Amino acid sequence: MLAAIRSGVSSRKAAVFLLGLWAGVASAYADGVLECPEPIKKISVFVGAKPQEFEFHLTNASERSVTIAEIIPDCSCIIPKNTLILSPREEGKLHFIVNIPPQPGPAFHAIVVRGKGSDLRLSLEIEVKAGAIVSPSSLSWNEASARTAVIAIKNLRPTPITAVRVAKNIPGFTTTVTEKPDSAELLLYRVEGKTPRVVLLPLAIVHDDGSTDYVGVPVIMR
Repeated sequence: MLAAIRSGVSSRKAAVFLLGLWAGVASAYADGVLECPEPIKKISVFVGAKPQEFEFHLTNASERSVTIAEIIPDCSCIIPKNTLILSPREEGKLHFIVNIPPQPGPAFHAIVVRGKGSDLRLSLEIEVKAGAIVSPSSLSWNEASARTAVIAIKNLRPTPITAVRVAKNIPGFTTTVTEKPDSAELLLYRVEGKTPRVVLLPLAIVHDDGSTDYVGVPVIMR
């Protein structure tokens, strides 16, 4: 009789275990399972680019419907444009728009797409490229021996340079510019009179498509 009781207790434990296991599986699939074949999106743009649109392709990989409950970017610069309700095995797209950082360099962001019982983590990688580079990037000037200096500008954009402007007048200096589609050259003259010891030369490099690169060149008088 004792063996029968023990057998009954074991059977009940097994039944409870199997019931719990089934409940866990049912819970995992209750609102579907989201999948994304390409969870990393990459964007490459030049400095000053307008906000960019991008999208992720999602699939409901379960046999039950799934509703996107929340979309949580890690930055307010990313704006979700829609949500989704996906039937079993249905595919859909989530659309976003992102504001581009104002400085050159990489930027990395995470986006959590939350369905009840199913979170999906997506990534956005942004490469912001400089539209032009100057050489030298800073100028150390010996007052006694030099009256002129040259700053070379290389165009990195696919559209030609149409103008290079000094954004403001710098006391003690005058400038002339020679522009070419893929480069430009700024000739800086030091004139008689009081010259600042340290000055930032602000350049506006204008391109044929209307985009403008802003570069500051420090000038140090020695």
